[in-house]
Amino acid sequence: MKEFAVVDLFSGAGGMSYGFHMHPAFKIVAAADAEKGKPSTGAGRLQCNSTYSRNIGINPVPLDLSAVAPKHLKSALALADEIPVSVLLTCPPCTGFSRAIPENHVRDDHRNSLVRRSAEFAVALSVDVVFMENARELIRGNFKDHYEWFRKHLEEHGYNVFGKTYVLSRFGLPQLRERAIVVAARQHLPLHTLDSLWDGWRLRDEALTVRRAFSAIPPGADGSGAFPDFSSESVRQRIAAIPKDGGSWMELLDRTDAERLMTDSMKRIAAAKRFGSYPDVYGRMAWDKPAQTIKRECSHVGNGRYAHPEQDRLCTVREIAALQGFPDSFVFNGAALSNMYRHMGDAVPPLISYQLAHLAQWILTGEQPKIEEVLLPGTHLSGKDLVRKGQRELAAIRTDCVAQMNSGSMFNTESFESEFRSKLLTHHCFMGSPLFQESFDSAFIAACIYSGHKVDLAPVGQRFWDVKVDGRRISLKSSKSKSLRAGTLHISKLTEAAWIQDCRTAAKRCEEAHRLFREYCAEVDAIIQLRYFQLKRLYELVEIPAIIFSQVLKAGKTHFSADGPTINIPIGKTPCDFTLKLDRSDAKIAIANINKELCMVHGTWQLFD
Repeated sequence: MKEFAVVDLFSGAGGMSYGFHMHPAFKIVAAADAEKGKPSTGAGRLQCNSTYSRNIGINPVPLDLSAVAPKHLKSALALADEIPVSVLLTCPPCTGFSRAIPENHVRDDHRNSLVRRSAEFAVALSVDVVFMENARELIRGNFKDHYEWFRKHLEEHGYNVFGKTYVLSRFGLPQLRERAIVVAARQHLPLHTLDSLWDGWRLRDEALTVRRAFSAIPPGADGSGAFPDFSSESVRQRIAAIPKDGGSWMELLDRTDAERLMTDSMKRIAAAKRFGSYPDVYGRMAWDKPAQTIKRECSHVGNGRYAHPEQDRLCTVREIAALQGFPDSFVFNGAALSNMYRHMGDAVPPLISYQLAHLAQWILTGEQPKIEEVLLPGTHLSGKDLVRKGQRELAAIRTDCVAQMNSGSMFNTESFESEFRSKLLTHHCFMGSPLFQESFDSAFIAACIYSGHKVDLAPVGQRFWDVKVDGRRISLKSSKSKSLRAGTLHISKLTEAAWIQDCRTAAKRCEEAHRLFREYCAEVDAIIQLRYFQLKRLYELVEIPAIIFSQVLKAGKTHFSADGPTINIPIGKTPCDFTLKLDRSDAKIAIANINKELCMVHGTWQLFD
């Protein structure tokens, strides 16, 4: 078999390289990483190059790639000019794109320019195929212009480029990790993607769980006993009090000793009822679900849902590695314990890079791999976990669904109900998960058209509503949160509001909020939200009249004094009609605690096995 040469830039601990290293068609000939943990730390502090060397077999060059001119890259990597490089792997830092960092909503991190430099490196090396992995915001965030430049530069130099965001559990990772994956190939070569690699196939739901990942770890695997002690006895007691199997610190609120167990931050968050994603900190993983996203600072239970489902400790390095798709054979090479966790959180999962290696072989040789061949040996997956998607169609046909429509609903027709129900079941057939936003939009619109309603899509640039049905301007929302309540509704993002991060006075926040809600109420007639109650397997289609939001205009500036105010509307009413939240960290307007009595339930769909 012909060997294709591969270069890995920003190589880290070797997650991206490992998949190609394990594929017989590829040979890693060079890698580079400056080993910088943070901009404030110097080069070499991350200690990832020694781990890379131990597992891949070559020593990465400790290069600051921002300072290397593309034409000098080969010499900087000590690569002979006559060595042709077929594949470039490039994973520039994602920190500057991540939505988890508030500054990234308004400030373009200088490291983001390394995405553009990667395109120049690809052209300078004259490679045939390029792979890039990064945060999802690379493609659809505020600074996606770097990706657009990358794409345009490669297209101008004879490449086709495809970029898309994926939740990687779709390809077998036991973790809800959403990432952007970009593939580029010379125009004379076919451009295949992960979608085409997995066409017609999926994995069993039980293969994507924490339980499966942990059960596949062999006794004595490197890192099996490696986890840090708690920083204090109070942290140990707090974790011990968190309920087993997916528990959250929010469940401490009902305990008599909550005051002692909760941190000051927890108390402030609970008092303000501004939970957001904060419930994940000090949270336990759930046995029979995928893990939440493993991030670089996963070495402390206070940074996310990283506690073991049952034992009162942080997950070990090996357990985190299993959730990140690292095989049992991967070893850690004497780095500081905190850096081992960083290596895992930063990495491209080898389970995914092994699939990218098969994708590269398909592009370069024209030989399509068998689906069972793309499962990385030594991980939790096996061929028995593969299922043809047609089998899901059969399961969907066999799924019972009982619908109840409101007699006063404009959608109370057999044609709307049957079409919408068919879309629900088809989605469960292929995805095995609740209907998410884009699928809900298309299902609702299709059902409206099928049942004879006049439908017009919102014009480009309309920020508040999505579709006009019989002249009514409707915003479409969906929610499948585990914390849904029967009597109240929640809209996690009514609309973006970048001004929240710039307003420093109560008067200015009040002025901007009044302006926004005047505009919103003038342009939107209603919100229709699809809610999914996971335990009940029940869908509920609810209409929220937009006119209720006009009550915000009666809130005075004193109610906007907090930097990110949470205001019960109308002022002074108990219980309130809804709670207005100006979310400064994500620059958005959220609405909580909407009284369901103000809304109309159009219908419900109950699923049964």
